Amino acid sequence: MNTKKIIRQLREECPGSRIMRNKDKIPAKVSIGCGGTFDFIVGNCSTPTEFYVKNNLDWLYRLIKQPWRFKRVIKAFPLFPIKLFLSVLTINRIDCK
Repeated sequence: MNTKKIIRQLREECPGSRIMRNKDKIPAKVSIGCGGTFDFIVGNCSTPTEFYVKNNLDWLYRLIKQPWRFKRVIKAFPLFPIKLFLSVLTINRIDCK
């Protein structure tokens, strides 16, 4: 088998972990976990209304339509800005030396 790329929709909390666990068994040079991207491409998911898009609230629309995402969003929402802030502080400290 001479496979160069594998693109797979993985419905799980962290699709990258499955790819990493099985990287030695996958006969491809590139593996991509796409998550819900295929759902949008084939039309299984409705797209957010103009209001959500204009106000950068696409994530809220998906949360309303897919409430099982709540735990992941609540976990990521406060953590990302905090990690970003701390990384900026670290970079600035390094630059000042």
